[in-house]
Amino acid sequence: MMSKLSAMVCAARVGALLFASGCTQLPTAPPPTSKINTPSDAIEAFFREMFREHEAVSRMAKLRCLSIGSYPTSPDPSPDFMARFSKDVPPVGAASQCGFDIGAFEKRTKAPAIIFIADDLGCSTPQTCKVAGGYLIGNVGSSSATYIVEKRQGRWSVRIDESQPRVMS
Repeated sequence: MMSKLSAMVCAARVGALLFASGCTQLPTAPPPTSKINTPSDAIEAFFREMFREHEAVSRMAKLRCLSIGSYPTSPDPSPDFMARFSKDVPPVGAASQCGFDIGAFEKRTKAPAIIFIADDLGCSTPQTCKVAGGYLIGNVGSSSATYIVEKRQGRWSVRIDESQPRVMS
């Protein structure tokens, strides 16, 4: 079964006429062993790692939009969560501030944007979570992987789950 993030990236590929080459199923985080809510600090650490990992792509965007859940249908992150990014450059906005057609754009100005997505969140312990996520910039500009977010010595660290495939277009 494809995750919502997988379907979104496949739809973008169709829009770029890549359908003929076939969309592959993107990774989804394995189901958590328990129903522990993902701490907001872990989600912030995930997004900040995405900013670092995709810095070159981020610099081209005038706005970085955050989606927690399935873009574009997920509700915006809370104002308290978004406040954590208030001093970031380039600026960070909620997913509803971005649109997607042939590429991601800021709705207000139509300037280029990048949409970072954290989907299929789940924690097996209060210190270990998995996130399927990545970014969407254009029909041929996206990345998705499963990440392990762990709290070690009081800090959240993020790494790719090597047991899951990573997809880039």
